Amino acid sequence: MIHNGPGGNIYIFSGTKVDQNDIAFNRFKTIPFAERWLYEVKPDYEKYLKMMMKNKQISEFAILKEHRGSMIAQSEHTILMSSDSVVVTTL
Repeated sequence: MIHNGPGGNIYIFSGTKVDQNDIAFNRFKTIPFAERWLYEVKPDYEKYLKMMMKNKQISEFAILKEHRGSMIAQSEHTILMSSDSVVVTTL
């Protein structure tokens, strides 16, 4: 059994009004991104994250926790779908 723990360091832009000229928004748009990725595009990324979280323009993903304190892992696949095939691009 797992549950949500505190927020981690993975974020996503929410559906609220974000400045369309925002360099971070244009880089990540609808994909989750790590805090460390912002360092490349926002020198003041810590201040930026705090402001965006306060304005509910960015949401934070929770760390997954196991009820008994055991370690857990999460994995995902990237899938390419075309008109005649489906290809899993991750191993």
